[in-house]
This record gives sequence, C-alpha cells and structure tokens, in this order.
Amino acid sequence: MFIPNPLPPGPYYAYVFKVRGRSRFKIGFSTKPHRRIRDVQIRRLRLTEYCKWQFDNYFAALYVEQQIIAYLKRFEFASLWGSDDWFDIDEPTMKVVIEIATDLAKQIKSWEQANWELDCMPRPGTPYHERMIADIEEQTRQARAHREARRAARRAA
Repeated sequence: MFIPNPLPPGPYYAYVFKVRGRSRFKIGFSTKPHRRIRDVQIRRLRLTEYCKWQFDNYFAALYVEQQIIAYLKRFEFASLWGSDDWFDIDEPTMKVVIEIATDLAKQIKSWEQANWELDCMPRPGTPYHERMIADIEEQTRQARAHREARRAARRAA
C-alpha cells in the first residue's frame, strides 16, 4: 500500500463505483473521486458513483476502503482482473456491505468531530487540563507584563 509523503490536502473520500448495467464494483479512495471516475471510464467502462464517504483524515478514508475490501475478501467474493479493488457482487449484497461501511464511517466521523480541534489536548475537567490552563494563563500574564515593561522603557527613553 502506497502512502504519499507529504499527504495531499483533503478532504478525502472512500468510494464505491458501479459499472453501469453490471454487478461489478470498484472500491477505492481519493481526494477527487469525480476525477477518478473519469480516469477509469477511459478504459471504456461506464461507471456511476454508487456511494462515497467524506473524511478530514487521509487514514480514515484509507481505513474504510481497506475494511470494505477485507470484508469482501473474507467472504470470498471474486475480485476481477487480478485487482484488489474490483469485485463481482450482486447489488443486494453490495447494499449490505454499504450499510456496514456507512456505520463504520459514521463512527469515524463522530470521532473526527469530537477530536478535530484537540490535537491530543487533555479533556476539560481533568487535573492535567486544569494545570495546562493555569500554565497558559501564567504565560499570558508574563508576556503582557513583558510587553508593558518594554513599552514603559520606550516611553522613558
């Protein structure tokens, strides 16, 4: 599995494309699924967007894509053309897979929303959080006092 360095800017999408008129599906993730669908259609496959999930985190989209593929492989669905991301599945079965992936995506999105601004910050109400807030307030007071002292020194000069 290729992980680019640096990561491309988001948002990121895990998606399922369907070949029109057939029970063939492509599982993948991309920052631009509409462009990806055009790239695949060059191969004379007429694709439609069957489902997609948007994420703020690269690895969340990658995880959902890999979980869908792992689920399909676990139940021995046939992959197509020697590819890990193309499958021949009937549509009712794919709908069940989509439901499972949607539940997973909802849980990940919930976690993203709860933690998007925290960047590993301590939770409010914990002793560490209270100490951190007190330290930040003290540093702010010191910075203000230092600025005021510099201003006073400039005025006196």
